[in-house]
Amino acid sequence: MLSVIGALFGFTQRDTLLEEVRTRPDAGQFSEAQLDTLVTTSLIVGVVIALVLAGLFVLFAFKARAGRNWARIILTILTVLGVLALAIGGFSVAGVVSTVMTVVAAVLLFLPASNQYFAAPHTRQ
Repeated sequence: MLSVIGALFGFTQRDTLLEEVRTRPDAGQFSEAQLDTLVTTSLIVGVVIALVLAGLFVLFAFKARAGRNWARIILTILTVLGVLALAIGGFSVAGVVSTVMTVVAAVLLFLPASNQYFAAPHTRQ
């Protein structure tokens, strides 16, 4: 959820981002309208991706709560991808806090008590 808030916060930094894009060496080949569209589209795509990933995390969290081991594995893979994205894409407060929270959650999913929970039979939901 923090990643969604962070992505939405990006809209408040739109003018700063646009100014950074204008200073790039290759920015001269684009018109002002194209740069404006590029920044706006990038922010919208970022919010959509954050919403989709947040939805997937919620879905797989409910499946893990239901005792589905595959959901635990997928949550771990999504967490690793989140750590890589943070390392590659740069740091933000919301990104770091969100990533730390998902890493802690992934570790908790593999503690001995959690392993027992996932090994126990569960009714299908």
